Amino acid sequence: MSPKLLFIFPFLLLSIGVWTLSSLENSLNWSDPSSWLASRAFRQVIFSLVAILVSWVLVYWIKFQKSQKLIFWFNIITSFINILVIIIDYEIRGASRWLRFGGFSLQPSELLKVSLILWTAFYASYFDLKKQINLVWFWSFPTLSFLTIWNPSFGQSDLGTAIVTVFPAVIIFLIQPDINKKIKTGFVALVTLIILFLSVNLTGYQQKRLDVLNFAFRIENWAPSSSDDINKICNQTTLYNTCQSISLIANNQLIGNLESFQTNRSLFLPERQTDFIFASISHYVGILGSFTVLLVYFLFFLLLSKLLQVSKNYQFYLILGAGSSLLFQVIANISMNQGLIPVVGVPLPWLSYGGSHILGTFLLLFIITYQDKNRFTS
Repeated sequence: MSPKLLFIFPFLLLSIGVWTLSSLENSLNWSDPSSWLASRAFRQVIFSLVAILVSWVLVYWIKFQKSQKLIFWFNIITSFINILVIIIDYEIRGASRWLRFGGFSLQPSELLKVSLILWTAFYASYFDLKKQINLVWFWSFPTLSFLTIWNPSFGQSDLGTAIVTVFPAVIIFLIQPDINKKIKTGFVALVTLIILFLSVNLTGYQQKRLDVLNFAFRIENWAPSSSDDINKICNQTTLYNTCQSISLIANNQLIGNLESFQTNRSLFLPERQTDFIFASISHYVGILGSFTVLLVYFLFFLLLSKLLQVSKNYQFYLILGAGSSLLFQVIANISMNQGLIPVVGVPLPWLSYGGSHILGTFLLLFIITYQDKNRFTS
């Protein structure tokens, strides 16, 4: 199987996402160039073209994933930028996750997802992880990244993004055969203790987010038939975003309600172009549209698993890390949209709006599809 076949599915998802974004904008007028040039749909296309160009230059021309020095400096730079978030503390809708440059914003965690995969895959392939010093270096950047993204000094620490960012490192660590089983067992025990500690030391808004399952499994919250019913229920809960998302998914049609967002202003889903893009697609293009998205993801990961089976050494760990990162994001986002987990601010690959997210996912895609058996350069 040619790895290039994997490109088909992200482009299908990107097309669905751009079409949905254009449909979500009530004021969009295609006959007015100034209107569509300023639209999120158009900007998403520009973000994607830039991301594809940057990814091609880095992966296929510079081949930064094949250089020890470039991987090291990529992790240094992304870690430094991530620390700047703490210093500058620029907020978007109450969350401190971005850096602002003129009219653009950058979410460093999206680049950290890529740099940490390169770093841990590199160490898992070319270093003896039986040695303690190598294990320390293996976890150096993932630990730093987790602590800076999940930072209790923030008014709103981003635990969900912190988990997503280091998740591939955990998978690579547990799969790597040279690491002692006792060390892996101790690691799992440590992670379990950390989760238990976090679960009893949540802030007020985090505790409210954990009520999501109690809300999601109440049948009456899936049953409202009109936007007035939806808003009546949602205004009675602190889980407003989750409530709107569940209701819109539950009250869609076989082929969607093509005019709902334009004609019914009372249907309001916060972040419907980013975190809740799946709920928007479900309501706008219906059950068939939702299953189409799920089918495209399924085929993508199916082919990715076949590619993983024939890969070896460094390429194996790269595909494992990148694939597990993308899969985790898909599962987390769709589960969040259906109220199965709390809202964690995880984008849906190639569908959610945003330049940082698009760049990160295309970098992972290009790294997956690049096949080269040569060893590292210095």
